[in-house]
Amino acid sequence: MSVDTTEWALDVLSTGWSLVDEPAFINRESTEDVATGERSKVHDLTDANAVSIASPATDRSPVGVEYDLEVETTLSIRIEGLAESEWGHIADSGEWRTLVEEVRRLLFAERRWPIENPDGDVHYHTLLPREESDRSAEHRDYWRTDLSLVLRGYEDLD
Repeated sequence: MSVDTTEWALDVLSTGWSLVDEPAFINRESTEDVATGERSKVHDLTDANAVSIASPATDRSPVGVEYDLEVETTLSIRIEGLAESEWGHIADSGEWRTLVEEVRRLLFAERRWPIENPDGDVHYHTLLPREESDRSAEHRDYWRTDLSLVLRGYEDLD
């Protein structure tokens, strides 16, 4: 059983948030809001901005002569907001960048290696940013940035 990287990232973000407007932190697999425990397929961005994390994609490949695997887990993080003109919480592009940078800062500041689950089968040793895609230009009043973070490590199969 490997460490739940989605829950780890949501915990890091929800416990370390320091900006005034705290977004809703959502697990996209279970559609559960971390703060309220409520499940909903849609989050109303007039209530709060949203930071959601999808189930990770994990690639495994054999390494060495023993029963070990090199593991690369990719987290897909989506940050969404609505412009104040549409009763949202984002005033301008500067405020949006501050929100995105807070997400990035928290994830990198809370790196503790190895991240290990109690069973001890997966040990992550590296966290790397992969892709950042600002989708806000595609919309007038809707702000969105997608981030990909890669955790690299090893899984001991014996």
